[in-house]
Amino acid sequence: MNPLGRALDARRRWWTLRRPHFAPRVTAALLVSGAVLLAVVLVVFPVDAAVAPWVLAAAMLATAVWCRLAPAGSRAAGIAVVTGSLLAVAAVAVSAHLFGGLVQGWPALLGLPVVHASSQLQRRAGRVVTAFSCAAAAWLAVDFAQDGGRMVVDVLLVVGCLLLLAAFTQHTADDQERLAESLERIAGVDVLTGLVTRRVLDDAAVLALAATTTPGGTSLVLLDLDHFKSVNDTHGHPVGDRALQLVAGLLTASVRRSDAVVARLGGDELAVLLRGCTPDTAVARVSALVGAVRRTPLVVPGIGSLPLTVSVGIAHAPTHAEDLRSLYAAADEALYAAKRAGRDGWAVAPAPESRPGAPARPRLGAAGPPPG
Repeated sequence: MNPLGRALDARRRWWTLRRPHFAPRVTAALLVSGAVLLAVVLVVFPVDAAVAPWVLAAAMLATAVWCRLAPAGSRAAGIAVVTGSLLAVAAVAVSAHLFGGLVQGWPALLGLPVVHASSQLQRRAGRVVTAFSCAAAAWLAVDFAQDGGRMVVDVLLVVGCLLLLAAFTQHTADDQERLAESLERIAGVDVLTGLVTRRVLDDAAVLALAATTTPGGTSLVLLDLDHFKSVNDTHGHPVGDRALQLVAGLLTASVRRSDAVVARLGGDELAVLLRGCTPDTAVARVSALVGAVRRTPLVVPGIGSLPLTVSVGIAHAPTHAEDLRSLYAAADEALYAAKRAGRDGWAVAPAPESRPGAPARPRLGAAGPPPG
């Protein structure tokens, strides 16, 4: 699977929220409202030895604070929302049991946590909340039943409605999530070349640079088609587009998709992020790529074969840079060094110690086996 697919289709943990910023706020609001309403009912209609409802109200308020304080998207926030949903079910069940005459709409109230959990939580967590709601509904139906036959009907009716409600809500939430992911895929892929965009490359680079345990470091390769403007001006933009597609295909074929991110930055500039790749390994791959482009002319009907060449700049972290901005700058410096050297070749960024007080001396090379 390509890097964009891994980013979008990564397995979500049970506590992951569909809407990380929205779900904790709504959960906190529901819990505060429920706790206040429960406290008011307990004050107006006191119940002897009713300690559990007060403890439940306090737990709801504490969980509401937890929802608001937990960082958005964190595991703590996800667990807080799950806990809040379960507490909401418990509050409805306890209130209906203690004040049966006042809480006639308890089946509908049990549906609120089910809808909330099914729309905001992942499937496993949503099913846990739904199962807890069904168990509470069955207990209340038995508690309020006048006879055995009516009890069975009430249990089946309420539990069935809760399950249908959860299924419909889950289906709608899944459809919305798939639509959002489709839009994200479209936004993250260049239509012409099929490569990912710079945004996806930057996200992958940030993760790679943050992974200090990656053996070999991370290499960034920037590539320009030589005389691309001349190709467009002479033969037209459709031919230029085909040239880009050809080079993009050769570039993709020259790397392993499992450890590389290939992107189009804009115009004729392409880039490759190579994770776990030393400078020498990057040079070997780039040298082979430069030769492959030189040996693969673009065949255009009515025009013939158009020779293509590329200029490539290589930079490595941590050898040449420590952060993404510096890594781009080092690779860009190497790219322009390759162009100044006559194009159709590659250059490696100079070591940082060669820069202060002295002109940069990038390592240069052309197609074929890299120099030792």
